[in-house]
Amino acid sequence: MKLAWFSAIALVFLFSNISLAAPFLHDQQPANNSYISGGAKIFSINVTDPNFNTSSATVYIISLIAYLQGENWDTHAMSCEGSGSEWNCTKSISFAIAGSDTIELLYFSASDTSGTTGYYGNSTSPLNFTLDRTPPAISFSSPINGSYVGGSKTISISVADSSSGVNNNTVQFSPDQSQWTNMSNSTQGTFNGIWDTTALSNNQTVTLYVRASDMVNNTGTANVNVSIDNEIPRLTVLSSLSGTQRGSIALAANVSDSFSGVASVVYNVGTIAGTLGCTGSIYNYACSAVLNTANLADGNYTLNFTVNDKAGNSNTTSVPFESYNMQPSISISEPGKNSFLSGSILVMASLANSADVTYVELNLSSTQTLLLQNMTCNLNFTSCNYTLNTTAFSDGGYTIKAKVANKFDLDVSASTAVTFDNTKPVMNILKPLSNVGGDFYIDVGITETNLNTSSVKFELGSATGNLMCTPQTPSQYICSTAYDSKKIGDGKYTLKVTAVDKAGNAATELKEINILNKVGSGSSGSSASGSSAGGKADTSTENPEKTNESPIIPFKSEYVMIGVIVAAVIFVIIILALVAVHKLGKPIITE
Repeated sequence: MKLAWFSAIALVFLFSNISLAAPFLHDQQPANNSYISGGAKIFSINVTDPNFNTSSATVYIISLIAYLQGENWDTHAMSCEGSGSEWNCTKSISFAIAGSDTIELLYFSASDTSGTTGYYGNSTSPLNFTLDRTPPAISFSSPINGSYVGGSKTISISVADSSSGVNNNTVQFSPDQSQWTNMSNSTQGTFNGIWDTTALSNNQTVTLYVRASDMVNNTGTANVNVSIDNEIPRLTVLSSLSGTQRGSIALAANVSDSFSGVASVVYNVGTIAGTLGCTGSIYNYACSAVLNTANLADGNYTLNFTVNDKAGNSNTTSVPFESYNMQPSISISEPGKNSFLSGSILVMASLANSADVTYVELNLSSTQTLLLQNMTCNLNFTSCNYTLNTTAFSDGGYTIKAKVANKFDLDVSASTAVTFDNTKPVMNILKPLSNVGGDFYIDVGITETNLNTSSVKFELGSATGNLMCTPQTPSQYICSTAYDSKKIGDGKYTLKVTAVDKAGNAATELKEINILNKVGSGSSGSSASGSSAGGKADTSTENPEKTNESPIIPFKSEYVMIGVIVAAVIFVIIILALVAVHKLGKPIITE
């Protein structure tokens, strides 16, 4: 009896604990983060509870905007069906308000018979779905409205949907809305289809439709009106290209189209393509262009003319021809670029591919053409030359040009810049003086625009050497070196200085000097090249250790001697004067 009592109490306690467990809610519709379209939609939730209160299931819905503004949730009681512990609760809710896409929040609740409530989501952590009311946006890339189409026409459209996205399997086109053809997705948002228009009549107007749906079945449509043109445009080539073609040739053709009109007339040959310019009406044109066959390697070619109408129909005619443009080439081997020239020179030119050369012309120019003569060439025109006398022209810069004359007037030439210089340097030996001894300078003033500064040399007895040149102006130089006269014996010598300019013009200057290093040595009394204007021989000597004067102005040692003598005389006069003053001031002593 006691056992039965305790068992009854335990069962009551067990069932009371079970009734305290909240119902388990699961498998809701719509799914979290999903999209739904407008209109009536079924919301559902499954509830697991043996003591489920079937009238307690509720779905709460509010837009994200209203939620953020603190508005109240919309509550919708749900109808439940099931048995035992498994129930399915649903509610049909209509979203009839038109507008843009919105984000909606929701959660579910359900209670058991004891009032214990379970949730799927809640007011602080709700689920969400997007109410997608907008169909995909569709735009035509091809054909455009009011255009002509013909043959197998490619239809190209762009489709976009910013909410649930485009359902690619629903993109279709139709010329009559009775039969729809699927379009393929080529790239993101772009769809193409092929429309065969050949069964339609020329000039017939057709409305072309396209449609596409998003992932929640919102469907968008678009259309364009087009006209049919399946006529092949007509093309007549007027160019006669028989025989070998060289240089620039004229291309000419007449074209016409009855419906959509001519869109373009083009040609291509080898790797060259171009467009013919046309005059007339869009339905009947005369077209022309110029083809430079020199841009083609020599050989046989097929020249293709193609006319395209505005519906995409085309017609091509081909013409064979031979191109021969062996291009001669020429180079000037002599004189070299930027050469300095004097006297008579030989201008030499070398040629290649010279089968069509008739002559080679030499052109000499400065600010204007000064000489125009044919060069002397060998029989095969592989080499040519011309003797040019530069002395017939003033010194200065020139351009020598060799131009090839050929049967096809191809512009082939070579040129080089040169300088004519037929004037030798002007020199003046500034130092040494006529009589020198010890170390002295050799200083030479040179006037020459194109001086070769490394060419200035001196000879003195058996000694030779270079002078270092310093420019004073663009055409004035001072060239100098130091020399030790003790390297050779005393006596008379001829100093020889030579200089050569860049054109090879050479100049020489001589000066007689007398080297005096031994005691008692002196001039023999004969007049030297350094004699004074009065005819006296210059017996002074020069030593750079005692003189630091400019190398341009020679220092004369006789001036030093005169100065010393004058100073000595003044000094003696001063001493004598002091002695006299002293005697005049001394008292007279008598014995």
